Amino acid sequence: MKEEFVQFLWAEELILPSEFKLEDNRAGKVLARGKWNHNSGPDFKDAIVQIDRTTWVGHVEMHLKASDWFAHGHHTDPAYSNVILHVVVKSDAEVHDFQGRTIPVLVVPEEEVLSFQETYDRWLANKGILPCSGFLAATPGPLIQTWLMNMAEERYKRRVEFGWEVLESTKGNVELTHWILLARIMGAPTNSDSMEMLMRRLPIISIRRKTWSWDDFEKWVMAVSGLSGEMQTTYQQKVFGVEPMSKAQWTWGRLRPPSFPEQRVRQFAWVFYSRMIEGSQKLFWKTSFWEPFLTGRRPGKSTLETWHLNMVPYLGLGSWTEGWTSAEKWRELVPEKNHVTKIFEDIGLSLDSALESQALLEIHQEYCQMKKCLNCAVGKYHLIAKDYDRKDQG
Repeated sequence: MKEEFVQFLWAEELILPSEFKLEDNRAGKVLARGKWNHNSGPDFKDAIVQIDRTTWVGHVEMHLKASDWFAHGHHTDPAYSNVILHVVVKSDAEVHDFQGRTIPVLVVPEEEVLSFQETYDRWLANKGILPCSGFLAATPGPLIQTWLMNMAEERYKRRVEFGWEVLESTKGNVELTHWILLARIMGAPTNSDSMEMLMRRLPIISIRRKTWSWDDFEKWVMAVSGLSGEMQTTYQQKVFGVEPMSKAQWTWGRLRPPSFPEQRVRQFAWVFYSRMIEGSQKLFWKTSFWEPFLTGRRPGKSTLETWHLNMVPYLGLGSWTEGWTSAEKWRELVPEKNHVTKIFEDIGLSLDSALESQALLEIHQEYCQMKKCLNCAVGKYHLIAKDYDRKDQG
């Protein structure tokens, strides 16, 4: 049993009726359970509790054992001086704040917690990628759609914020920022940082001033990356002042040959050459953009689609156009296909656009893998549904 689980049950009003008896037999009534505090300090802020006929406004602290109050040092911490209720599963000590004031104690029947704990433990023990795989199909469609939208927005917002951080690091250079972000996307999943380091080594202005053939430019970028030996000539080193990277800065582990760094660097060099040197206006995520590129080295259609949808949140950087700040932009794109989306599809979820697939990746990475079922809308729904079933049976 974890404190966080008891906190969740309290927050969702799954344990204890609004009216109760304190351990000292005084009558109590919860008027507001408070705001769940996930930072330091009391667990629930600004709760309202009526004890006998007196109404108290303050904080609620929760522990598995009352003695944890002392173990955690709350009795000497002024931050806990406004606690009006101490909720515990086991009462093994009378507690007081740093001024010596006794804190009212409310005991949660252990059997109430355990009735929910069984379901929660089953999720935690699930070795599969999706802890709630047995419940997901029984989840109402509207709830899933709302949750997917929220998760897509969360993921999109994080991308936009990262883009602005990169823009700040380039001192507002939108063009350089876009190239850095594209380099990171093409280097994913394991070489994003290395691709960014490579892009930051490429002097855009100096490159534009020189006349290049594709072969020369490709060889030079590969040399700068450290993937093809030393720089071609002392002249290029002198003119561009570029220190080549080390081959040790790149990763090959767990990558398939199409994603090897040599391939991705060449592909990135082609995008850069086509747009910056030849002035092509073609979109890099279109297969026609890659027709002049060697057949065996062209990225696949699904890879291009993934690069495109990952680049979308960054396309509005430096612009005040609000439309680029919403995950709705992903709804215009096809969903990507990978082992994670397949798991959800096998259970019965349909993916109509990149918005849904990106949302599922967010849920998988931020909730399922970390077993944060209590913070997930699906997990909350089924625990609450269990409470309804329990009450009906009672």
